[in-house]
Amino acid sequence: TIAAGSVWRNEIKNKSKNGKFYWVDSTIVSFLGEKGKPIRYVAIEYDVTKQKQEENKIEQFFNLSLDYLCVGNTLGLFEILSPAFSRELGFSDRELKSVPFFNFIHEEDIDKTKNEIGKLAQGINSINFETRFKCKNGGYKLLNWNASPDVETGLIYAIARDITISKRISEENKRLSYVAKGTNNIILITDK
Repeated sequence: TIAAGSVWRNEIKNKSKNGKFYWVDSTIVSFLGEKGKPIRYVAIEYDVTKQKQEENKIEQFFNLSLDYLCVGNTLGLFEILSPAFSRELGFSDRELKSVPFFNFIHEEDIDKTKNEIGKLAQGINSINFETRFKCKNGGYKLLNWNASPDVETGLIYAIARDITISKRISEENKRLSYVAKGTNNIILITDK
């Protein structure tokens, strides 16, 4: 690129004399001679190490989160997914991004999910929205979503938490409570 006389720009990881690495944003411009061959190069570099370190912290948080973090759009497609999606649902990142996310939602939850996306498209945040999401093994996980839209870009920033087990336990506790209230007998619950 530089030899052809074009401007080259990139971020470069360098190693200092003391062995520490640092990042620079580098722009290199070549000056061509009469025969069209480079005769001089000028490089402009800015140290972006701190910026890169901050980006790495955010990326680590995103990658290590146990919650489902994502960026989607109002057209129904995922654009960025945290590894929790693939790890917990069994689908690859590519599989999840290649089709509308409605393909992974339980058929009984599709209409309410479309309504929720419509609200997000209007700029209304989504708080504690529950929907069942398909796993590759054929089962479903109940996910509790919180999402904020960026109306200008049509992007939705969302976080979901798997509440499948906690919801089941809560429902079992409610049933036990109804049984206990509906009898005059003594009920005792013990461990093994």
